Amino acid sequence: MKVETVTLKSGNGYFLSQKCTEKYQPEHTYTFNVECTKCEYTTDVEIKSGDLYHYHQGKYIQDAFPYISQATRGLMLDGICHKCWDKMFPDED
Repeated sequence: MKVETVTLKSGNGYFLSQKCTEKYQPEHTYTFNVECTKCEYTTDVEIKSGDLYHYHQGKYIQDAFPYISQATRGLMLDGICHKCWDKMFPDED
């Protein structure tokens, strides 16, 4: 099994500037290690290569990666985890 560490630098989204591991077997995937820029919370996000291709072609993140939670997709785009986001923008009741 071949595994490489790469950095992708094209496209929109904070996660694309993070290092990732590319795996070819059993399925071609990328695993991004995404860290919150405010609190250093870190999570690994595994993305199928075909889905990443569609994202690069302009598909919205929620449509390209429907299997990833909304909170994680927010971290992927902005670099801010949902807890820090809630602290920055609290709900007004």
